Amino acid sequence: MFSLKNIYIYFGFNRLLQKNANYFKKIIYLFIIIKSAYWLLNYNLLFGTNSIVTIKKFSDLGFISDLAFYLYGSAQVNAAYWFLSIALLLGFLGVFKKQIYILNDFLLWLIVINIHNRIYPVLSGGDFLLNQLLFFNIFIGYSHKKTDPSYSVITHNFGVAGIILQLCWVYFIAGWAKLQSEDWMNGNAILLTFKTTHFSNDFFISLIEKTPFLFIFANYFLIAYQLLFPLLIWFKKIKKPMLFVGIVIHLLIAFGMGLVTFGLVMLIPYIFLWPLKQDEQLN
Repeated sequence: MFSLKNIYIYFGFNRLLQKNANYFKKIIYLFIIIKSAYWLLNYNLLFGTNSIVTIKKFSDLGFISDLAFYLYGSAQVNAAYWFLSIALLLGFLGVFKKQIYILNDFLLWLIVINIHNRIYPVLSGGDFLLNQLLFFNIFIGYSHKKTDPSYSVITHNFGVAGIILQLCWVYFIAGWAKLQSEDWMNGNAILLTFKTTHFSNDFFISLIEKTPFLFIFANYFLIAYQLLFPLLIWFKKIKKPMLFVGIVIHLLIAFGMGLVTFGLVMLIPYIFLWPLKQDEQLN
């Protein structure tokens, strides 16, 4: 029978998707390592004295907000080196250690927030989603035994549910926004995007000239996919096909349009939707 007590018993004593969660944590730490290495390779461009990102002085925002903007307001040119080095260290610890404490994940989230606030003008929607994934990652833990205290199970389940709901919300809002756009509603949005050389290449431009109807079909298919994803993804028989379609879409965005961070970050939450047989000792 549905009751608050039953909900507590389920969420308080049953870890949700623990095997998926273990993969999720490893992958997100690996992604942070790659991003940090990229930031270091482009340090002068993004963080140097002549960086493409301008800094404006701002008044005190309050203690909590100041923590998120510490790097932005720092007068030290080399301050970002420390942030990137710590992000790398925490990423490697996350990949290679079997047990990661909540403080490590909180610090990683706060450091990435600082880095993103410092280079805000060059971010994409994927970077903002990464912020949310790292936040929920704080609550998600590795499980090694059934006797974990109930509070750790509840926080773990909060993190897992938060990521799944975040993904569904992103898709629905993206689809809803497309319904308000004239270009999307008349079927031209994807055509116009791939005609723009910055987001395309010779292959796609040639394909548009030969088969424009494919891009018009893709336009309406994408709207339907995003609007229906939060509902259809729960049907077992079509879950994998839905995920395969999403993987193709985001790989095209990442490597066809050049929006690598956005395309890949959108795929990370898929880990929690992919059906895996849960290990008995992890539940």
